[in-house]
Amino acid sequence: DLLNNIEFRLSKPYAKNTERKSNEWITGECDIYDADTRLIRDIKTSWSMATFPLFATNADDYEWQMRGYMWLWDCDTAIVDYCLVDTPEYLIGYEQRELHIVSHIESEKRHKFFIYERDFEKEQRIKDRCEQLKEYYEQLRSKYL
Repeated sequence: DLLNNIEFRLSKPYAKNTERKSNEWITGECDIYDADTRLIRDIKTSWSMATFPLFATNADDYEWQMRGYMWLWDCDTAIVDYCLVDTPEYLIGYEQRELHIVSHIESEKRHKFFIYERDFEKEQRIKDRCEQLKEYYEQLRSKYL
C-alpha cells in the first residue's frame, strides 16, 4: 500500500506476484512483476526505525536476488524497495513504541529504493558457479553414498 500510494498507482496498483519461475540453474518468486513496464520490484519491509536503511547507499544484500529475478523474468531493471511501516501492536512487546509506530512520518520519507540493471556477465557467473557446485555435490555424493 505504501509503495502504491507513493507511486500514485491507485487506479492500477501493484499486486503481489504469485508465479514462481525456474531455469536450469535457479528458481525464484519476485514480489512484483509489472508486465506493462517489464519491471521487477521486491519489497523489504522495515517494522522499526532501527531496521530502515536510512543512510544506506546500496542494497548489496539483495543484488544477486534481483539479478536472478531479472534473468528469470527477462527484465532489464529490478528495484529493491524498502518500506517503513507500523509494526503490528501484538509484535511490539517491550520495545520502544516510538521506534515501531511510524505512520505519522510522511510516506516519501518511509520509502527508499535501489535500482539494478541487468548484467549478462553476472548471469554467466551464476551459471558457472552453479555448475561448479553441481560437480562438487557429485564428488561428495560418490564419495559418501
